[in-house]
Amino acid sequence: MFGLTYLELGTKALIIAILIVVAILVSGRSKELLGHDDPSAVVIDEVAGFLLTMFLLPPSWLTLGIGFILFRAFDILKPYPIRQMERVRGGAGIVLDDLIAGIYANVCLRLMLRLIEC
Repeated sequence: MFGLTYLELGTKALIIAILIVVAILVSGRSKELLGHDDPSAVVIDEVAGFLLTMFLLPPSWLTLGIGFILFRAFDILKPYPIRQMERVRGGAGIVLDDLIAGIYANVCLRLMLRLIEC
């Protein structure tokens, strides 16, 4: 996680984009092989979502911990439109809900950090 901090913006974005594509492919294939809509043994979708949570945030144990809690909260509670993304077919449906949870967590963490600065 902290390793991405030292890369240039374009490189970070490219790595996350590649991981998202791989996550969609792997999740779709695992759904076929394991016969479950969102196999719990496959966590690459959560990894992609959490990377979005931490994208362009200052690296610290505090942001990492709060980011993780926020990501898991959004992933579990599934506020609109996260739950609706599960209806999308294939690997995209498995990954999209985690990506949106990651975006929500990122925005919330940014707001929290901004409030702390004031």
